[in-house]
Parts: sequence; structure tokens; C-alpha cells
Amino acid sequence: MCQVKQRLQQQAFRNAVFVRYSKRSVVTKCTVEALLEAAHVRGRDWQAGDNTGDDGIPLRVDIHRAYDQGLITIDDNHCIRDINPDLMEQYRQYIEP
Repeated sequence: MCQVKQRLQQQAFRNAVFVRYSKRSVVTKCTVEALLEAAHVRGRDWQAGDNTGDDGIPLRVDIHRAYDQGLITIDDNHCIRDINPDLMEQYRQYIEP
């Protein structure tokens, strides 16, 4: 047996984020819903109740993983700012000059 924290508000959070941003990744502009996830903005915590549309941004799945793992940072204008050098080749086009 194991204990698992269940995110009861996950679907409502996803819906709120997708409505706010018209189901479009803020970084890549991808609109394929199956490839998008609602990511919590840095400093927001689902366990603390930060689950409104203001608490998240829609990201393509791979960008979300990189963001959560600290491999990239996203600024207030939704541009990639800091990026792990190993990712530069793949994500260069999303970095604002």
C-alpha cells in the first residue's frame, strides 16, 4: 500500500486555465489540446488552493516538464528566458531575442 495525494481540483484548474488562454500554449502557441497541460505558475501551489485560471498557464507537455524540472524559466511575457544548454537546440525558437 501507498498513500497518494489526489488533486481533486485538477480538472477544474485545467478548464479555468484553458478558458483564460483560449486553449493555446503561452510559449509555443500550440492549440492541440491533447498536447497541452495546465502548469502552475512558479510560486503558486495547488495544495494551498492556488487553482484558479490566474494560477496557471497552458504549456505543451514537453515545455511543462522542462519548466517543472527547472530546465527552463518563463518570464511574465511567457517567453523562455533561462534554458539548460542541453535544450538550446530544441527550444531556441521560443527564446525572445
